[in-house]
Amino acid sequence: RIIAWSRGTLTGASIYILLSYLNRHGAFADQRSVLPALSKAQGYVGTTTAHLIHGLLDKHLLDDGLAKRTTSVHVVGNMFDALIARRPSWRNWLAVPVSVLFPRREERRFRVRYHWDRLVSLIGR
Repeated sequence: RIIAWSRGTLTGASIYILLSYLNRHGAFADQRSVLPALSKAQGYVGTTTAHLIHGLLDKHLLDDGLAKRTTSVHVVGNMFDALIARRPSWRNWLAVPVSVLFPRREERRFRVRYHWDRLVSLIGR
């Protein structure tokens, strides 16, 4: 039923990412082969994009990535938005660096000092 009502929607893509992440870590037993059917039905996230999103989740959940400025909640949210856009995968991948350099949700995105601090933290002192 979930596959039927979430077909071709962002909700279906989110459910696919969540279940495939849990399956990857052994917390979801896919005994009915739900993941392949859900993957085909959602139409947003391909296999390589799912692996990248899983890496982002690992970074935040397991490596305490939220404490870093370059991987803040806002930046990762923008990366996620870029990766699940309804475009070809290669265009989504190309949009990721732009979403990191110019985070849409960051209120200070037009301040020079903000970008200077981000650049310094990327390069190191």
